[in-house]
Amino acid sequence: MDDLFPVIVKRRDNLTDEITRFEFVAEPGAQLPPFTAGAHIRVATPSGHLRTYSLNNDEAERDRYVIAVKREDTGRGGSLSMHDGLRPGARADISAPINLLPVVPAPGYLLIAGGIGITPILSIARKMRRERHENWRLLYLAKGPKEAAYLTELLSEDFRNHVTVHFSDRDGRIDVWPHLERQDKAHLYYCGPKGLMDHIYALTVHWPRSRVHSEEFTNVVSTLGNQPFQVRRASNGEIVDIPADKSIVEVFRQKGYKPKSSCETGTCRTCIVPMLGGEPDHRDLCLNEDERNRYFAPCVSRAAGDMITLDL
Repeated sequence: MDDLFPVIVKRRDNLTDEITRFEFVAEPGAQLPPFTAGAHIRVATPSGHLRTYSLNNDEAERDRYVIAVKREDTGRGGSLSMHDGLRPGARADISAPINLLPVVPAPGYLLIAGGIGITPILSIARKMRRERHENWRLLYLAKGPKEAAYLTELLSEDFRNHVTVHFSDRDGRIDVWPHLERQDKAHLYYCGPKGLMDHIYALTVHWPRSRVHSEEFTNVVSTLGNQPFQVRRASNGEIVDIPADKSIVEVFRQKGYKPKSSCETGTCRTCIVPMLGGEPDHRDLCLNEDERNRYFAPCVSRAAGDMITLDL
């Protein structure tokens, strides 16, 4: 698990009916580690869940971290506890920033954000504005104005010449192909719900993969159809019960162990461990077919049978 350190909630604001902005500052006498645009932090929520949230303020700011959290009423309680229990003046434990979506030098940038996916993309847009890049544009997709966080800022004079906003309730389903048809040696950065992510990936097969950058956080993991199973630790033979509604990483963390993890969506490879026995139910997006014979992503994957043996 990431090493965590304490911060103070300085401020919180409601951006929409479902999205709340939290501002963290360092404890007296401490300093926040610097971050770069596209980075995220891990937050130990009041419910005890560890959740990933993108930093959306400007990377030039060294005195605060700003995140936006969407309330997920059907989730496992992490976002609900943030909304209901984290007030100004409260203490929270977070990780140092991690960046799986760094901005690389390029002649141009196309940014696409869907819904709460605006959070990592906004930090990149703020970098573009501060550094006075001219060749960049942002396509922001939302259901309507009431669901669009940071809309007023993105329609302000600072951004408006670079930003296109599409509301599905008003404008119908968007055709993103015209935005992706031409590459122009630009780099693409996108984030949003899984359906949008899959759609954009399919429409960018003609783009060099080195110029396509994305990040998907799926903190709300469905447990429908999950079955309990056991994990045997290869190092000492210990057998650990994994219930249907929890991941291996979550259970091991609750037992006081410190499994490595970052995204907890099966995309970043931080958590992968050798698999030594049992039948896996691979649910990650990071292992290739050959690796799946030898490795396992315990943040999302499960056993297809009663037990799996891992070097964990």
